[in-house]
Amino acid sequence: MKLGIVYDWLDSWGGAERLLQPIFDYYPKADIYSLFADYKKAPWLKKYQKRIQTTFLQKFYDLVPDKKLLAPIMPFAIESLNLSKYLQRRSHHSPVRR
Repeated sequence: MKLGIVYDWLDSWGGAERLLQPIFDYYPKADIYSLFADYKKAPWLKKYQKRIQTTFLQKFYDLVPDKKLLAPIMPFAIESLNLSKYLQRRSHHSPVRR
């Protein structure tokens, strides 16, 4: 079974991100989806860069001073992800919950 990991945004090294890294390592073939990723603010992501797929919000991330300004269109960005190849989809984080 194909595994996809969906996380809201990848742009820091906080508590949740400290849990993501071992998950990413435990599932080395899993696809990783996120609204956007900032490899400068989160250099730990570079190891996974080939597996990370972002939404159209990635293009706007550097142009907007505060990611909260993107909140009104985040649901559309999440819905734009094609996750149909996965049998089950679960998320426990509100911006990406489906």
